[in-house]
Amino acid sequence: MRRSWAPILDAATSVVDEYPYRITLRQLHYRLFHLSGLGYRNDPNDYNQLSSRTAEGRRQGSFPALVDQTRTVHRPLSWSSPTSALSWTAEVYRRDRTEGQDHLVVLGAEKDTLRTQFADWFEELGLPIVLTRGYGSQSYVDEITEMAITDGRKAVLLYVGDLDPSGEDILRDFRTRCDVWSAVEHIAVWED
Repeated sequence: MRRSWAPILDAATSVVDEYPYRITLRQLHYRLFHLSGLGYRNDPNDYNQLSSRTAEGRRQGSFPALVDQTRTVHRPLSWSSPTSALSWTAEVYRRDRTEGQDHLVVLGAEKDTLRTQFADWFEELGLPIVLTRGYGSQSYVDEITEMAITDGRKAVLLYVGDLDPSGEDILRDFRTRCDVWSAVEHIAVWED
């Protein structure tokens, strides 16, 4: 039996419109799965259909924009004049907001889908954000280790991850390979 995707796409539009920033297809997928009554499933077929149908909707101008955090356009910065470059520099200049604090506090998560939320919620605090995207690559773990060592303060990781065996193992693996933390606090997604 074929489902009608119209109600699912209507719900998807409402979900995307709830956010003050663009969300990823994966975030949308999980939100739809948790909405009751849609019949949307947490499986590759529904995810692929959602991807195809929202892409078609975006091409037609009938579905709101999403963000792809795995790809970017690499283009050097440029300005129309030295004055515009100085103006841009003045706009983006900021001191390290954690300067003078006893600890380097790092926000961490297993899912890249949290990048936009973390930036929206915590950017003003100036806290570094690390997103392992599952088991972090050794290059990424090395970069995080170097950041903490170079900083020189005791490093504290506030971590959000899935409450399942792989989610727990991802944190265990990350702590083992990135052994710079004076404390690790798993701050969300607990059984209780």
